[in-house]
Amino acid sequence: MWGRLYHLDAGYPALEVPPEGILAQETEGPLGDADTQAGWPEPSFDRPEGDWDLIAGELVTFADPLRDIPPIDRLEGFWPGERSLYRRVLVAARCDHAIIPAWTYDGVGLRDRGVRVRRWPDGPTG
Repeated sequence: MWGRLYHLDAGYPALEVPPEGILAQETEGPLGDADTQAGWPEPSFDRPEGDWDLIAGELVTFADPLRDIPPIDRLEGFWPGERSLYRRVLVAARCDHAIIPAWTYDGVGLRDRGVRVRRWPDGPTG
């Protein structure tokens, strides 16, 4: 996916997603988000304007979003409908040869708490 990756002073990464790359934001429930994702047509994967990087990651799927997503939200410091460290957003992701909608956690408010990197774990972009 497109974004900017930061190594935070706290020792973990944060991803900043380009605003124009956000297809949808979280609802207040994992089932609504799963429905949004399932109903989305193939998104565009055009490079956003600016200094965005192609960020590699892992795609994880869940059999039961209602059971499986809330623990991930808590791990990521995301509380639906409340002030949170991150926000869950739907973005275009390239997976093999397909472009698919995928949820990720956007830490746009955390970029000043670390240094930009190209990969995790890695060093500064220099």
